[in-house]
Amino acid sequence: MIFAALGTQILSVFGITISSFMIEGGILLFVVSIELLTFGGLRFGGTVSDDSGVFH
Repeated sequence: MIFAALGTQILSVFGITISSFMIEGGILLFVVSIELLTFGGLRFGGTVSDDSGVFH
């Protein structure tokens, strides 16, 4: 709730624009997806089980 109300002011204190925040988020998602594709899981303690399923 605090970040929803004061998010732009908090980012401006650190000199971060909304555009740069969105670009960095995209880069972070890209890196995580490449790690999941190449290693099958995150190298930093995360594991992905071999079981997959769809729940409805």
